[in-house]
Amino acid sequence: MRKETTSHSCSSCGSTDLVDNGHFEYCDNCGCVTDNTEYADTQLSYAQNDYVGNFISFNRDTGIERLGMRWNRTKLIEAHRSIDTLCLQMRLLGVADRAKRIFSDFIGLMMRMSEAKSNVFDTFTDLRVAACVYIAAIEDNRSLTLIDVASVVHKNLFELGALVKQITSALDIRLPVTDPQMQVTRIVDKLIDCGSRCLDNAKDRNEIEELVAGVQKKSKKVPSLLIDFLGTRGNSVRAELIRLAGRTIEFCRVGDSHTGMNPMTIVGTAISISLEHVFVKHHDTMEFLQLSSCQRQVLVRLVALVTKTGPKVVLGYLAEIMRRLLKVAKGVPWLRDVAKKPDMVGWHLPDILFFQDSSRGWLFADNNLAPNDSDQSAVTMQQVGVTGENIDAPAFARAEKRRSRRQKMLCSTTEPSSANNGQGEASVVKRLWQMGVDQEALLNLPLHTLSDLQNVVERQRGLTLDDRKRLDSEVVSALDMSDQELNAYLR
Repeated sequence: MRKETTSHSCSSCGSTDLVDNGHFEYCDNCGCVTDNTEYADTQLSYAQNDYVGNFISFNRDTGIERLGMRWNRTKLIEAHRSIDTLCLQMRLLGVADRAKRIFSDFIGLMMRMSEAKSNVFDTFTDLRVAACVYIAAIEDNRSLTLIDVASVVHKNLFELGALVKQITSALDIRLPVTDPQMQVTRIVDKLIDCGSRCLDNAKDRNEIEELVAGVQKKSKKVPSLLIDFLGTRGNSVRAELIRLAGRTIEFCRVGDSHTGMNPMTIVGTAISISLEHVFVKHHDTMEFLQLSSCQRQVLVRLVALVTKTGPKVVLGYLAEIMRRLLKVAKGVPWLRDVAKKPDMVGWHLPDILFFQDSSRGWLFADNNLAPNDSDQSAVTMQQVGVTGENIDAPAFARAEKRRSRRQKMLCSTTEPSSANNGQGEASVVKRLWQMGVDQEALLNLPLHTLSDLQNVVERQRGLTLDDRKRLDSEVVSALDMSDQELNAYLR
C-alpha cells in the first residue's frame, strides 16, 4: 500500500491525497473510492470497479456505527408507516406528511446529541409517533386533545404530554396551548412558586392571605396553612397533584361535565378539588380530614388567583363536579357512607376516580369469543354493576339504546326494507349475522365500522385462493395492480 499525491483529486472531498492498496484507490481524507481504478476481468475487458463511489473504513472502524445507521433507517421507515396508520385510524387526513417531518427532525436531533447513535429507536418510538401526530394536528387547527390520542394508542396521558412539550421545545415549534392537560402542569408550578415566594417575602404573603381569606372563623387560619404547605411540601406532592387533576379532567369529559367551560375554568376546577385531597392527606395534623364549604372557598380563591378566573364561576362548577363524584361514590361498596358526609368527597377522590375508570372498562373490552347468548362471558352494563354517574352519561345511554335496538333487529323475523341500497342499519346487521359475524360485535360496533366489515367479508368471499395469495403477498403493491383490481380491493 502506498500513499501518493496525484494530479487528480477525490470526487467527494477534493483532496489529492490518494492511497493505492493494490486493488483500488481511495481518498486518505474521507475514504471514498476514486473512479479511475480499473481491473481486467476474465475476458480481458476493462470495467469499472464495484467499489467506486462507496466509502470504506480505514481507521479501524468496527462497523457498529454504520450498522446502527442502517438500523435507524429501517426503523425510520417503520415509524413513518406507523404515522400513516395512526392518521388513518383517527381520521386525520392531510397531517401525516407534517407529522413525518416533525418525527424525522426530532430523531435527527437525537442522533446528533446521542453518543450511541445506534440506540435512538427504543420502546418510546410509538409514544413519539403519537406525539408528532398530535403536534401536526394542532398546527393544522384540528379538534383534538391529548386524551383522544392517548386512548387510541393506549399510552400514558402524562408521558405523552411531557413528550409533546419536549419535542416542541427541542424543535422550537410555537404550538398553541389549547389542551387543558397542557395547562395543568403550568398552573401547578405557579401555585408551588407562589407558596415558595410567600415564604421568603412577608409582604407578598400578607397580600395573598388578605385576597383569599374568608370571613368565617373556620377559614381564618386556612390561608396561612395552605401557603406554608405549598411552600414547604409543594415539590414533593407535585406529581400526585398533576396526576389527580388530569384524571379529574377526564372524569369531566366522560360525563360531559365540561360543557360550556373554557379550558382555564376546567383546569381551575380540577386543580381545586385535587389540591383539597392533597392538602387534607399530607397535612401534618388530623384536623383537616375534611374541609367545610367556607374552607374550600379559600383553596378556590387561591387557584382562581393563579389561573385568573372568577372564583364564583369555579365554585359553581366545583359544586356540580362534587355532586357527580358523590353520585359515583354511592356505587363503591366501601364508600357508601360518603353520601352522609358530602365534604368527604375530596378525601376519597382517588378511589372514586378509580372506580369510575374501572366501570367504563366494559365499553373497551374485546370479546370475540361470544358466538351466542349462552356464553356467560358477554355481559351488559347493568350486569357488571355500572351505577351512579355512568348511567347518566350520554355515551352510556346511547350505547345501551343502540344495543337494545339491534337486539330487536336480530330477533325480528321481518325482512328489512331495501332503502339506502341495503346500507341501512337493519340490513347491515341482518346481513352480517347471516355471514356468521360475532353477535357482540354486531351489538356494540358503530354502523360505519359494520359497513366496512360487510365490504371486507363480501370481498373475501368473492376471491379465489390465488387472488388471496396475490393480494396478501408482501411484494405486491398498488402499483402492481390494474385499475379494476385496485378498485375491487379498495371498495
